[in-house]
Amino acid sequence: NGPGNLPDNVWTDHQPKSAGVYLTINGNKWGGGTIWNFDPARALKAPGGTAEFVSTLKVISPSQVKAEVDIWNVVAEKNESNNWMQRNLACVVPGPGPIGPGPGWPGDLQVKIQGCPLKVSAGQDLGSSFQVWAKSSFNYPLNNVTFDLVLLSAPNYPVPAPYANYSPGYHNGVLLKGGRENESFPPHGIINVKLNGSNTIPANTPPGTYYLAAVVDAGNKVHETKEFNNAAYCKVKVLPPFFPVQPVHPFPPLQPVQPSQPPLQPVQPQLPPIQPLNPVIQEDCIPFNPANIEVKLIGGRWKIVEGSHWIFDFETRKDEAYMAFNIIRHYGINSTCYVGRPDPSFTYLLVNGNAPQGPFPGEDAIAFNPNTIEVKQIGGSWKIVDGGHWMFDFGTNKGEAVTAYNIIKKYGFRYSCFVGRPNASFIYMRK
Repeated sequence: NGPGNLPDNVWTDHQPKSAGVYLTINGNKWGGGTIWNFDPARALKAPGGTAEFVSTLKVISPSQVKAEVDIWNVVAEKNESNNWMQRNLACVVPGPGPIGPGPGWPGDLQVKIQGCPLKVSAGQDLGSSFQVWAKSSFNYPLNNVTFDLVLLSAPNYPVPAPYANYSPGYHNGVLLKGGRENESFPPHGIINVKLNGSNTIPANTPPGTYYLAAVVDAGNKVHETKEFNNAAYCKVKVLPPFFPVQPVHPFPPLQPVQPSQPPLQPVQPQLPPIQPLNPVIQEDCIPFNPANIEVKLIGGRWKIVEGSHWIFDFETRKDEAYMAFNIIRHYGINSTCYVGRPDPSFTYLLVNGNAPQGPFPGEDAIAFNPNTIEVKQIGGSWKIVDGGHWMFDFGTNKGEAVTAYNIIKKYGFRYSCFVGRPNASFIYMRK
Protein backbone atom coordinates (compact mmCIF):
# COMPACT_ATOMS: atom_id res chain seq x y z
CA ASN A 1 0.00 0.00 0.00
CA GLY A 2 2.99 2.31 -0.35
CA PRO A 3 3.35 5.08 -2.91
CA GLY A 4 4.38 3.85 -6.35
CA ASN A 5 5.74 0.46 -7.41
CA LEU A 6 7.78 -1.87 -5.20
CA PRO A 7 11.48 -1.64 -6.12
CA ASP A 8 13.05 -4.62 -7.91
CA ASN A 9 15.56 -5.23 -5.11
CA VAL A 10 12.70 -6.50 -2.92
CA TRP A 11 12.81 -9.61 -5.15
CA THR A 12 16.53 -9.63 -6.08
CA ASP A 13 18.21 -8.81 -2.75
CA HIS A 14 18.06 -12.11 -0.84
CA GLN A 15 18.76 -11.42 2.85
CA PRO A 16 17.80 -13.36 6.02
CA LYS A 17 15.39 -10.54 6.88
CA SER A 18 13.67 -10.02 3.55
CA ALA A 19 10.13 -8.97 2.71
CA GLY A 20 7.59 -11.78 2.94
CA VAL A 21 4.94 -13.38 5.16
CA TYR A 22 5.69 -14.43 8.74
CA LEU A 23 3.43 -16.69 10.85
CA THR A 24 3.00 -16.75 14.63
CA ILE A 25 1.15 -19.75 16.15
CA ASN A 26 -0.48 -19.38 19.58
CA GLY A 27 1.99 -16.59 20.35
CA ASN A 28 5.05 -18.59 19.22
CA LYS A 29 7.04 -17.48 16.19
CA TRP A 30 6.99 -20.15 13.49
CA GLY A 31 8.34 -18.84 10.20
CA GLY A 32 7.00 -18.09 6.76
CA GLY A 33 7.98 -17.42 3.18
CA THR A 34 9.90 -14.76 1.26
CA ILE A 35 8.31 -12.65 -1.43
CA TRP A 36 10.46 -14.05 -4.23
CA ASN A 37 9.31 -17.59 -3.37
CA PHE A 38 5.52 -17.04 -3.36
CA ASP A 39 5.45 -14.15 -5.87
CA PRO A 40 8.07 -14.92 -8.53
CA ALA A 41 5.93 -13.16 -11.17
CA ARG A 42 6.13 -9.94 -9.12
CA ALA A 43 2.34 -9.48 -9.02
CA LEU A 44 2.78 -7.29 -5.93
CA LYS A 45 5.04 -4.82 -7.72
CA ALA A 46 2.27 -2.50 -8.94
CA PRO A 47 -0.34 -0.90 -6.62
CA GLY A 48 -3.38 -3.14 -6.23
CA GLY A 49 -1.51 -6.36 -7.01
CA THR A 50 -2.23 -9.59 -5.13
CA ALA A 51 -0.32 -12.79 -4.47
CA GLU A 52 -1.08 -15.93 -2.48
CA PHE A 53 1.15 -17.53 0.14
CA VAL A 54 0.30 -21.20 0.83
CA SER A 55 1.68 -22.81 3.98
CA THR A 56 1.93 -26.52 4.81
CA LEU A 57 1.88 -25.64 8.51
CA LYS A 58 0.28 -28.28 10.75
CA VAL A 59 -1.46 -27.09 13.91
CA ILE A 60 -3.50 -28.61 16.70
CA SER A 61 -7.14 -27.64 17.12
CA PRO A 62 -7.86 -24.96 18.19
CA SER A 63 -4.99 -22.66 17.27
CA GLN A 64 -4.56 -18.94 16.86
CA VAL A 65 -2.60 -18.03 13.73
CA LYS A 66 -1.23 -14.55 13.06
CA ALA A 67 0.11 -13.65 9.61
CA GLU A 68 2.30 -10.55 9.11
CA VAL A 69 3.76 -9.11 5.94
CA ASP A 70 7.08 -7.24 5.86
CA ILE A 71 7.73 -7.98 9.55
CA TRP A 72 11.23 -6.46 9.34
CA ASN A 73 9.97 -3.27 7.67
CA VAL A 74 11.99 -3.65 4.49
CA VAL A 75 9.38 -1.77 2.42
CA ALA A 76 8.41 1.82 3.27
CA GLU A 77 4.60 2.14 3.42
CA LYS A 78 2.11 4.93 4.01
CA ASN A 79 0.17 2.70 6.46
CA GLU A 80 2.02 0.11 8.55
CA SER A 81 -0.95 -0.68 10.85
CA ASN A 82 -2.72 -3.06 8.44
CA ASN A 83 0.18 -5.44 7.83
CA TRP A 84 -1.21 -8.29 9.90
CA MET A 85 -4.29 -10.48 10.32
CA GLN A 86 -5.17 -13.03 12.98
CA ARG A 87 -7.56 -15.97 12.79
CA ASN A 88 -8.65 -18.75 15.14
CA LEU A 89 -8.56 -22.18 13.51
CA ALA A 90 -10.54 -25.22 14.64
CA CYS A 91 -10.68 -28.60 12.96
CA VAL A 92 -13.79 -30.80 12.85
CA VAL A 93 -13.96 -34.41 11.72
CA PRO A 94 -17.39 -34.93 10.11
CA GLY A 95 -19.31 -38.05 10.97
CA PRO A 96 -22.84 -39.45 10.97
CA GLY A 97 -25.50 -37.46 12.77
CA PRO A 98 -25.20 -33.99 14.29
CA ILE A 99 -21.76 -32.83 15.34
CA GLY A 100 -21.62 -32.18 19.06
CA PRO A 101 -19.33 -29.99 21.17
CA GLY A 102 -15.73 -31.01 21.25
CA PRO A 103 -12.25 -29.57 20.94
CA GLY A 104 -13.27 -27.84 17.71
CA TRP A 105 -15.77 -25.65 19.63
CA PRO A 106 -13.89 -24.04 22.49
CA GLY A 107 -16.41 -21.25 23.15
CA ASP A 108 -19.58 -19.45 22.17
CA LEU A 109 -20.74 -16.08 20.80
CA GLN A 110 -23.98 -14.38 21.81
CA VAL A 111 -25.63 -11.17 20.65
CA LYS A 112 -28.46 -8.90 21.85
CA ILE A 113 -30.21 -5.69 20.75
CA GLN A 114 -30.98 -2.60 22.86
CA GLY A 115 -32.96 0.54 21.98
CA CYS A 116 -34.92 -1.05 19.15
CA PRO A 117 -37.32 1.48 17.55
CA LEU A 118 -40.98 0.50 17.72
CA LYS A 119 -41.62 2.21 14.40
CA VAL A 120 -39.40 3.45 11.58
CA SER A 121 -40.22 4.90 8.18
CA ALA A 122 -39.03 3.23 4.99
CA GLY A 123 -35.89 4.99 3.78
CA GLN A 124 -34.91 6.10 7.31
CA ASP A 125 -32.02 4.91 9.49
CA LEU A 126 -32.36 3.26 12.89
CA GLY A 127 -30.88 6.18 14.86
CA SER A 128 -28.10 6.20 17.46
CA SER A 129 -30.32 4.77 20.22
CA PHE A 130 -30.23 1.39 18.42
CA GLN A 131 -27.37 -0.63 19.93
CA VAL A 132 -25.92 -4.11 19.50
CA TRP A 133 -24.03 -5.91 22.28
CA ALA A 134 -22.14 -9.18 21.97
CA LYS A 135 -20.38 -11.61 24.30
CA SER A 136 -17.58 -14.13 23.73
CA SER A 137 -16.86 -17.06 26.05
CA PHE A 138 -13.64 -17.96 24.20
CA ASN A 139 -10.54 -17.86 26.40
CA TYR A 140 -8.48 -16.17 23.70
CA PRO A 141 -9.03 -13.08 21.53
CA LEU A 142 -11.18 -13.17 18.40
CA ASN A 143 -10.46 -10.69 15.63
CA ASN A 144 -12.52 -9.45 12.68
CA VAL A 145 -15.78 -11.13 13.66
CA THR A 146 -18.50 -10.03 11.22
CA PHE A 147 -21.83 -8.55 12.36
CA ASP A 148 -24.76 -8.11 9.96
CA LEU A 149 -27.96 -6.09 10.50
CA VAL A 150 -30.78 -7.74 8.59
CA LEU A 151 -34.48 -7.02 7.95
CA LEU A 152 -36.74 -10.09 8.00
CA SER A 153 -40.42 -10.89 7.65
CA ALA A 154 -40.12 -13.46 10.48
CA PRO A 155 -37.54 -14.10 13.26
CA ASN A 156 -35.87 -17.07 11.59
CA TYR A 157 -32.42 -16.17 10.23
CA PRO A 158 -30.57 -19.38 9.26
CA VAL A 159 -27.82 -20.71 11.53
CA PRO A 160 -24.94 -21.27 11.18
CA ALA A 161 -25.30 -17.73 9.91
CA PRO A 162 -24.42 -16.93 6.28
CA TYR A 163 -23.47 -13.48 5.07
CA ALA A 164 -26.56 -11.38 4.32
CA ASN A 165 -26.87 -9.86 0.84
CA TYR A 166 -27.33 -6.13 0.35
CA SER A 167 -29.60 -4.59 -2.26
CA PRO A 168 -31.13 -1.09 -2.40
CA GLY A 169 -34.61 -2.67 -2.56
CA TYR A 170 -36.30 -4.82 0.06
CA HIS A 171 -36.20 -8.60 0.06
CA ASN A 172 -36.59 -10.96 3.00
CA GLY A 173 -33.22 -11.14 4.78
CA VAL A 174 -31.82 -7.99 3.12
CA LEU A 175 -28.65 -6.54 4.63
CA LEU A 176 -29.36 -2.95 5.66
CA LYS A 177 -27.37 -0.23 3.93
CA GLY A 178 -24.27 0.26 6.08
CA GLY A 179 -25.31 -2.75 8.17
CA ARG A 180 -22.05 -4.78 8.21
CA GLU A 181 -19.36 -4.31 10.85
CA ASN A 182 -16.22 -6.20 11.90
CA GLU A 183 -15.28 -6.28 15.57
CA SER A 184 -12.72 -7.97 17.82
CA PHE A 185 -13.30 -9.63 21.20
CA PRO A 186 -10.87 -9.87 24.10
CA PRO A 187 -10.85 -13.20 25.96
CA HIS A 188 -14.24 -13.66 27.67
CA GLY A 189 -15.13 -10.21 26.35
CA ILE A 190 -18.36 -8.19 26.14
CA ILE A 191 -18.44 -5.48 23.47
CA ASN A 192 -20.77 -2.73 22.30
CA VAL A 193 -20.61 -3.09 18.52
CA LYS A 194 -19.64 0.21 16.91
CA LEU A 195 -22.26 0.86 14.23
CA ASN A 196 -20.52 3.11 11.71
CA GLY A 197 -22.97 2.78 8.82
CA SER A 198 -26.29 4.44 8.12
CA ASN A 199 -28.28 1.23 8.88
CA THR A 200 -31.09 2.32 6.57
CA ILE A 201 -34.41 0.55 5.97
CA PRO A 202 -34.85 0.08 2.17
CA ALA A 203 -37.01 2.89 0.80
CA ASN A 204 -39.38 0.53 -1.03
CA THR A 205 -40.12 -1.66 2.01
CA PRO A 206 -43.91 -2.22 2.12
CA PRO A 207 -45.54 -0.96 5.35
CA GLY A 208 -46.01 -3.71 7.91
CA THR A 209 -44.47 -5.62 10.81
CA TYR A 210 -40.89 -6.88 10.40
CA TYR A 211 -38.00 -8.14 12.49
CA LEU A 212 -34.58 -6.56 12.78
CA ALA A 213 -31.88 -9.19 13.28
CA ALA A 214 -28.40 -8.57 14.66
CA VAL A 215 -26.22 -11.48 13.50
CA VAL A 216 -22.83 -12.28 15.03
CA ASP A 217 -20.27 -14.33 13.07
CA ALA A 218 -22.02 -13.77 9.77
CA GLY A 219 -20.21 -16.01 7.30
CA ASN A 220 -19.66 -18.66 10.01
CA LYS A 221 -15.91 -18.20 10.44
CA VAL A 222 -15.85 -19.08 14.16
CA HIS A 223 -16.68 -22.64 15.25
CA GLU A 224 -18.73 -22.55 18.46
CA THR A 225 -20.37 -24.82 21.00
CA LYS A 226 -23.73 -23.34 19.94
CA GLU A 227 -24.69 -21.68 16.68
CA PHE A 228 -28.42 -21.15 17.27
CA ASN A 229 -27.88 -18.05 19.47
CA ASN A 230 -25.95 -16.08 16.83
CA ALA A 231 -28.97 -13.94 15.94
CA ALA A 232 -31.02 -11.57 18.12
CA TYR A 233 -34.35 -10.13 16.99
CA CYS A 234 -36.61 -7.20 17.71
CA LYS A 235 -40.02 -6.44 16.20
CA VAL A 236 -40.38 -3.16 14.32
CA LYS A 237 -43.27 -1.59 12.42
CA VAL A 238 -42.20 -0.10 9.08
CA LEU A 239 -44.21 2.97 8.11
CA PRO A 240 -44.56 4.56 4.66
CA PRO A 241 -41.70 6.89 3.70
CA PHE A 242 -41.61 10.02 5.83
CA PHE A 243 -42.26 13.29 4.05
CA PRO A 244 -41.87 16.36 6.27
CA VAL A 245 -45.11 18.28 6.64
CA GLN A 246 -44.87 21.96 5.79
CA PRO A 247 -46.68 24.31 8.16
CA VAL A 248 -49.99 25.59 6.84
CA HIS A 249 -50.26 29.35 6.95
CA PRO A 250 -53.74 30.72 7.72
CA PHE A 251 -55.52 32.70 5.03
CA PRO A 252 -55.72 36.45 5.69
CA PRO A 253 -59.11 37.51 7.04
CA LEU A 254 -61.72 38.35 4.42
CA GLN A 255 -62.47 42.05 3.99
CA PRO A 256 -66.16 42.97 4.03
CA VAL A 257 -67.63 43.93 0.66
CA GLN A 258 -68.95 47.50 0.66
CA PRO A 259 -72.51 47.67 -0.71
CA SER A 260 -73.04 49.84 -3.79
CA GLN A 261 -76.34 51.09 -2.41
CA PRO A 262 -78.00 51.29 1.00
CA PRO A 263 -79.01 47.84 2.24
CA LEU A 264 -82.67 46.88 2.23
CA GLN A 265 -84.30 46.97 5.63
CA PRO A 266 -86.12 43.73 6.47
CA VAL A 267 -89.72 44.15 7.51
CA GLN A 268 -89.63 41.18 9.85
CA PRO A 269 -86.69 38.74 10.28
CA GLN A 270 -87.74 35.20 9.43
CA LEU A 271 -84.41 33.34 9.85
CA PRO A 272 -82.83 32.21 13.14
CA PRO A 273 -79.74 34.15 14.29
CA ILE A 274 -76.44 33.12 12.65
CA GLN A 275 -74.17 31.13 14.98
CA PRO A 276 -70.59 32.48 15.34
CA LEU A 277 -67.87 30.59 13.47
CA ASN A 278 -65.23 28.67 15.41
CA PRO A 279 -62.41 30.99 16.47
CA VAL A 280 -59.22 31.14 14.36
CA ILE A 281 -56.41 29.70 16.49
CA GLN A 282 -52.87 30.98 15.99
CA GLU A 283 -50.75 27.92 16.81
CA ASP A 284 -47.05 27.95 17.75
CA CYS A 285 -45.57 24.62 16.54
CA ILE A 286 -42.02 23.46 15.82
CA PRO A 287 -41.72 20.54 13.35
CA PHE A 288 -39.10 17.78 13.63
CA ASN A 289 -38.42 14.41 12.00
CA PRO A 290 -39.10 11.52 14.42
CA ALA A 291 -36.79 9.26 12.40
CA ASN A 292 -33.83 11.54 13.21
CA ILE A 293 -34.28 12.00 16.97
CA GLU A 294 -31.79 10.62 19.49
CA VAL A 295 -31.42 10.33 23.26
CA LYS A 296 -28.19 12.04 24.34
CA LEU A 297 -26.46 12.93 27.61
CA ILE A 298 -25.46 16.60 27.30
CA GLY A 299 -23.90 18.47 30.21
CA GLY A 300 -25.08 15.82 32.66
CA ARG A 301 -28.71 16.04 31.46
CA TRP A 302 -30.59 13.53 29.31
CA LYS A 303 -32.21 15.11 26.27
CA ILE A 304 -34.09 14.12 23.13
CA VAL A 305 -32.42 15.95 20.25
CA GLU A 306 -32.60 16.22 16.48
CA GLY A 307 -29.11 17.06 15.33
CA SER A 308 -28.14 20.19 17.28
CA HIS A 309 -31.79 20.98 18.15
CA TRP A 310 -32.66 20.18 21.79
CA ILE A 311 -36.34 19.17 21.80
CA PHE A 312 -37.04 17.75 25.30
CA ASP A 313 -35.06 17.79 28.56
CA PHE A 314 -35.28 15.08 31.24
CA GLU A 315 -32.55 16.20 33.67
CA THR A 316 -31.04 13.01 35.17
CA ARG A 317 -33.99 10.73 34.32
CA LYS A 318 -32.53 8.50 31.59
CA ASP A 319 -35.35 5.91 31.71
CA GLU A 320 -37.99 8.60 31.21
CA ALA A 321 -36.04 9.99 28.24
CA TYR A 322 -36.05 6.58 26.54
CA MET A 323 -39.75 6.09 27.37
CA ALA A 324 -40.58 9.44 25.72
CA PHE A 325 -38.35 8.52 22.75
CA ASN A 326 -40.35 5.31 22.25
CA ILE A 327 -43.66 7.18 22.55
CA ILE A 328 -42.62 9.68 19.86
CA ARG A 329 -41.49 6.87 17.54
CA HIS A 330 -44.66 4.83 18.30
CA TYR A 331 -47.03 7.58 17.15
CA GLY A 332 -44.73 9.18 14.56
CA ILE A 333 -45.05 12.54 16.37
CA ASN A 334 -43.45 15.29 14.29
CA SER A 335 -44.51 18.61 15.89
CA THR A 336 -44.25 20.03 19.39
CA CYS A 337 -46.61 22.95 20.06
CA TYR A 338 -46.87 25.62 22.74
CA VAL A 339 -49.29 28.13 24.20
CA GLY A 340 -47.59 31.12 25.80
CA ARG A 341 -43.88 30.84 25.03
CA PRO A 342 -41.22 31.48 26.30
CA ASP A 343 -42.80 30.16 29.52
CA PRO A 344 -45.61 28.02 28.05
CA SER A 345 -48.65 27.26 30.18
CA PHE A 346 -49.79 24.46 27.83
CA THR A 347 -48.01 22.08 25.42
CA TYR A 348 -49.25 19.44 23.00
CA LEU A 349 -47.84 17.16 20.29
CA LEU A 350 -49.15 16.45 16.78
CA VAL A 351 -48.75 13.80 14.09
CA ASN A 352 -48.91 15.37 10.62
CA GLY A 353 -51.19 18.08 12.01
CA ASN A 354 -53.49 15.65 13.86
CA ALA A 355 -53.83 14.28 17.38
CA PRO A 356 -51.94 11.07 18.25
CA GLN A 357 -54.43 8.19 18.34
CA GLY A 358 -54.66 5.01 20.37
CA PRO A 359 -52.98 3.87 23.59
CA PHE A 360 -49.26 3.31 24.14
CA PRO A 361 -48.41 0.09 26.05
CA GLY A 362 -48.05 0.84 29.78
CA GLU A 363 -49.02 4.50 29.44
CA ASP A 364 -50.12 6.71 32.35
CA ALA A 365 -53.26 8.38 30.94
CA ILE A 366 -56.23 10.28 32.39
CA ALA A 367 -59.42 10.33 30.31
CA PHE A 368 -61.73 13.35 29.97
CA ASN A 369 -64.61 14.43 27.76
CA PRO A 370 -63.70 17.29 25.39
CA ASN A 371 -67.40 18.04 24.96
CA THR A 372 -67.89 18.90 28.65
CA ILE A 373 -64.71 20.84 29.46
CA GLU A 374 -65.00 24.48 30.60
CA VAL A 375 -62.78 27.46 31.34
CA LYS A 376 -63.39 28.59 34.93
CA GLN A 377 -61.83 31.02 37.37
CA ILE A 378 -61.31 29.18 40.64
CA GLY A 379 -59.61 30.84 43.59
CA GLY A 380 -58.21 33.60 41.38
CA SER A 381 -56.73 31.09 38.86
CA TRP A 382 -58.04 30.33 35.38
CA LYS A 383 -58.41 26.59 34.85
CA ILE A 384 -59.70 24.11 32.29
CA VAL A 385 -61.97 21.71 34.15
CA ASP A 386 -64.10 18.69 33.32
CA GLY A 387 -66.84 18.67 35.94
CA GLY A 388 -65.06 18.52 39.29
CA HIS A 389 -61.72 17.52 37.69
CA TRP A 390 -59.17 20.35 37.46
CA MET A 391 -57.14 19.56 34.33
CA PHE A 392 -54.92 22.55 33.50
CA ASP A 393 -54.03 25.70 35.46
CA PHE A 394 -53.16 28.99 33.72
CA GLY A 395 -52.79 31.31 36.71
CA THR A 396 -54.11 34.75 35.88
CA ASN A 397 -53.76 34.29 32.10
CA LYS A 398 -57.34 33.92 30.88
CA GLY A 399 -56.33 34.34 27.20
CA GLU A 400 -54.01 31.31 27.26
CA ALA A 401 -56.67 29.25 29.04
CA VAL A 402 -59.19 30.07 26.29
CA THR A 403 -56.62 29.29 23.56
CA ALA A 404 -55.81 25.91 25.13
CA TYR A 405 -59.54 25.17 25.47
CA ASN A 406 -60.07 25.85 21.74
CA ILE A 407 -57.05 23.67 20.83
CA ILE A 408 -58.42 20.73 22.83
CA LYS A 409 -61.76 21.16 21.05
CA LYS A 410 -60.10 21.48 17.63
CA TYR A 411 -58.10 18.24 17.86
CA GLY A 412 -60.59 16.27 19.93
CA PHE A 413 -58.04 15.33 22.61
CA ARG A 414 -59.57 12.81 25.06
CA TYR A 415 -56.60 11.73 27.17
CA SER A 416 -53.93 13.60 29.06
CA CYS A 417 -50.82 11.37 29.30
CA PHE A 418 -47.71 11.58 31.48
CA VAL A 419 -44.21 10.13 31.81
CA GLY A 420 -42.80 10.27 35.33
CA ARG A 421 -45.60 11.50 37.59
CA PRO A 422 -46.02 13.16 40.06
CA ASN A 423 -43.38 15.52 38.61
CA ALA A 424 -43.85 14.53 34.95
CA SER A 425 -40.90 15.13 32.63
CA PHE A 426 -43.00 14.57 29.48
CA ILE A 427 -46.69 15.29 28.83
CA TYR A 428 -48.72 14.64 25.72
CA MET A 429 -52.39 14.44 24.72
CA ARG A 430 -54.09 11.96 22.43
CA LYS A 431 -57.43 10.73 21.17
